[in-house]
Amino acid sequence: HGGLKFGYGTKELTGYRFQSEKSLFAEKGMYSSKFPMTLSQNRKAIAIVHEEVLNNNKYVLSFDGNPAHDIGQLLGGSSFGLHILPEWEKVVFDELMRCGYIEEHELYYDKALFPNGLYLFSINLTEEQADLFIERLFRERLISFPQEGSGLKIEQIEDLPQYLIETNQEQVKKLADKARPSHDPIIDETLSHFDQYPRTLFPVQSHVSTAVVKRLNQQRAVIIQGEMSTGKSAIMTAISDGYHAMRGKKGYHVCLMCPPSLTRKWPDEIRELIPHAKVHVIKESTELIRYHSDWLRQGKPKPQVPTFFVISFTTMRGDARTVPAVKFISKATTKQRMSDDEPNYRFGYHCPSCGNAHQTIESVST
Repeated sequence: HGGLKFGYGTKELTGYRFQSEKSLFAEKGMYSSKFPMTLSQNRKAIAIVHEEVLNNNKYVLSFDGNPAHDIGQLLGGSSFGLHILPEWEKVVFDELMRCGYIEEHELYYDKALFPNGLYLFSINLTEEQADLFIERLFRERLISFPQEGSGLKIEQIEDLPQYLIETNQEQVKKLADKARPSHDPIIDETLSHFDQYPRTLFPVQSHVSTAVVKRLNQQRAVIIQGEMSTGKSAIMTAISDGYHAMRGKKGYHVCLMCPPSLTRKWPDEIRELIPHAKVHVIKESTELIRYHSDWLRQGKPKPQVPTFFVISFTTMRGDARTVPAVKFISKATTKQRMSDDEPNYRFGYHCPSCGNAHQTIESVST
């Protein structure tokens, strides 16, 4: 909206006034991912990443000194679906560069922050071209599988569940090597903010909440699936609170939609973790509209405490605004306006598209 501004604060009688020296603007919605970083005790930075770089669809950003591996990860993603073995990465990377399928872009970076270098590549390759490219590397024996098989074992598979049971360990190992979670409960700690809750979260609840908070810093939505009594209410409350706590916000708005049977339960669940939270149970949409109107009238004040709106999805579904498909139009000439006997030349419901009047057929005679 307002871009990103750099400057300094000037101390005045009642506070600091920001003096802008430089502003940055970019295409709307494409720089939605921002990552604050602490460089040293007195130095902080913010990384703003373009969606095309973050999603690895067109660009690849490599900063671990192994760009061949990052290109291999890109080819193994959803855009191409090619699983590149580690021993193939160097050959594939060199051939892609030689054929002009990838291009390295010049970058400025702080070597103290990126000791292994920082590389930006763009890829100019369709899915079909990628398939033919890998096929050529096999045909020319530039790459090959570690060992050859006859394929007879796959042909002998008659029971898929049994096959999965027999090979599940190998599949789990491959998945573990491929997928790097944002939060590893074996290694990573949970958010310290959760330690202040009056009711302590169970370890699994705390780790799930921490993991989702981390993902919400990189993407806009996360799906939590759990059976009854796993504590989804507590988890979602902790996620909302932890997400805003990481941004230094003590007050925030949360809209929570749930089945009608849970509207009485949710306020108690929220206050068990956040006793000072304000919880509004919305029974009619007019209550929410009234709150919003008062909030606008007050100048959109920022909430000072966590504020939850618990709304039944049937309330939102049943109270949707009804708008006529046609428009009532009343038009009169100057003469008609001066005379009570002269009817308006246009008076009634008219189509907003063609402008023709809508008529009601009261009787039909043959």
